[in-house]
Amino acid sequence: MAQVVVAEGLTDLAFVREQTDLALLVRTDTGSYLRESHVVDGGREDRFFQWDPALGAVPADPGTLRLSFEAVLDGDLDVTLADGRTVTVEPLFSRVRRMLDESFTPEAVEPICGTSPETVRSIARLVASRRSRILTPGGLSKYFHGDLMARAMLLLLGLTGNWGKKGAGTGGWSTGMFDGQSVAMSKAVAGVEGADQVLTALDAATGAMKAMDPTLSDELASVQLWRMMGTGVGMVPPAFFWYWHAGYRDRWNDPALADPTMTRTFDDYFREAVDEGWWGAVAAPGPDHPPRVLIEIAGNMLRRQRGGQTMLLEHLWPQLEKIVVVDFRMSQTALYADLVLPASQHYEKMGFGMPTPWTMTLSFSDAAVPPRGESRSEWDMLSELCRVLARRAEERGLESYVDSSGVRHRYDRLWEQYTLGGALDSDEALMDEMVRDAVFAGSLPTDTTLDSLREKGWEAYTQWGIMSMAKQQASPFPRGETHSPLRNHVENGDPYPTLTRRAQFLLDHPWYQEAGEDLPTHKDPPPMGGAHPFRLSSGHNRWSIHAMNTTNPVLLQTHRGRPFLLLNPGDATARGIDDDSVVRVWNDVGEFRVHARVSPAQRPGALTVYNGFEGFMFPGGRGPNEVEPGMVKWLHLVAAYGHLTYTPTEWQPAPFDRCVFVDIESAPETVA
Repeated sequence: MAQVVVAEGLTDLAFVREQTDLALLVRTDTGSYLRESHVVDGGREDRFFQWDPALGAVPADPGTLRLSFEAVLDGDLDVTLADGRTVTVEPLFSRVRRMLDESFTPEAVEPICGTSPETVRSIARLVASRRSRILTPGGLSKYFHGDLMARAMLLLLGLTGNWGKKGAGTGGWSTGMFDGQSVAMSKAVAGVEGADQVLTALDAATGAMKAMDPTLSDELASVQLWRMMGTGVGMVPPAFFWYWHAGYRDRWNDPALADPTMTRTFDDYFREAVDEGWWGAVAAPGPDHPPRVLIEIAGNMLRRQRGGQTMLLEHLWPQLEKIVVVDFRMSQTALYADLVLPASQHYEKMGFGMPTPWTMTLSFSDAAVPPRGESRSEWDMLSELCRVLARRAEERGLESYVDSSGVRHRYDRLWEQYTLGGALDSDEALMDEMVRDAVFAGSLPTDTTLDSLREKGWEAYTQWGIMSMAKQQASPFPRGETHSPLRNHVENGDPYPTLTRRAQFLLDHPWYQEAGEDLPTHKDPPPMGGAHPFRLSSGHNRWSIHAMNTTNPVLLQTHRGRPFLLLNPGDATARGIDDDSVVRVWNDVGEFRVHARVSPAQRPGALTVYNGFEGFMFPGGRGPNEVEPGMVKWLHLVAAYGHLTYTPTEWQPAPFDRCVFVDIESAPETVA
């Protein structure tokens, strides 16, 4: 569709020039952006150029997207480098046009898409002629090449000017609007005094950043601060843990499972990323720190982790001296734990809903019944654990310890630090503090209290608040209207939080160039699972969503009451598989058994097992994650490249579970 838009002259050229990197100059000898460091001794690596028809190559303003000239989008220009050499440059738009014409005409992609060329052209013309929106599901990010899919969709929208306005754009999961949670967990003292200290420090930090770089907008300053804080918030990308301690190094280096376009081994890329210091202290825990104790809270790794029991019980569990699971039920992981601490269920404690910019409200759920038996909330458990640790430390003559950040903590002050001197010694006090802090931060109405939330059940936000993910909505706060992200960029010319300060389609990092993914393109999925004919994916069945609901007797009545494999009737007939019979699903890394559900809703050659079923619900006790190799894309080890920088919840390598290659057969000897 992008090829049709460009070839038929349907491109929104004004939008492309101003909002995207397609007007930036690219060297024809290296395929990289022309940088200030190329033409000026001591020049910056993060400053770029556009082509002014009157002046030639001119610096692209990092502080605004607004242009005082009509940047050239086609043609060649010779530029003298700092070393005296002359190189030819061209606008990125020229290169993208050639790439589209050479590889992505509707006729060329018909065998891949199974879509007629005229259908492609028809949709492309519609997208270019009016405001268009692409509804992207969360599953997109679970494909190995989901990043390429997303970049291609955004290219189409960028060429047609379709974001930053009502009825246009795309969507993605985002949270971070409940300031009270962030402020309360960052305070040194309770009450308004502590909240004021946090907000004052935050204002001072962003102010200092903007003073050093006047080109920073509020959004850019917030994003950069969040990236800087990413290494100090106690979160690390789990890929390094899986690689060193859970057996995934061999998996990720297996050429039979990997993307065939990799030109080197996974180990080569991994070592380079670590040796170059791209991930710094968050590339942890390293091989010299083997795990000994695992505490699983609000998780269920034996079900959720790709590779599941096959990988973790064989490689991780033997290293562990103690496994503790906190849950309100016997989950898959709880079955293999030494201790299960009974958490109170969701309706036995207070809680807030997921605060996203799509609801624009903070929802509150009160405790409907008291906790049963010995169960207690996670906050209460950890509070008590602080007290117990202090007593045990005193008995053993221990005074303090140093955490992974080098900060020393006294055992006898753990509970005081955790509860802010006892002010947050209960769930009620904690929730009340969070609400008060959100009001103080200005993101909830001034008359909002825990009691008013308990009475009403929700409250509308009044501002985006202080958190980076909220500020990245980059739009005026919606009051009595629908929310459309990125309006500040389109309406005000605010720069984007990318390396180039534009909506960036070229990733000129050497790894991306080596892989042929420096521009959006198409790649077939790698053979995750081996050379097998069927492609297994997942999804969310209508009522359960996640494992905590799949064993609920009421919800089990909304479907067949047990896990099932969605299978096309033609494939079922060819394999001699009857509806509701047990089938064996296998590939090079594992297998599981499941009942078949034959349905014409399933595409031929594709299989679906919905998310959330526990392994013990399947015949034989193993689920679909046993056939998921847990591959990660090597390119996602890139960091310290502009916006491709580790940030919690935003950029890190992650394993994929969609389009796993498997085979199936009837398994009548298996007892349900």
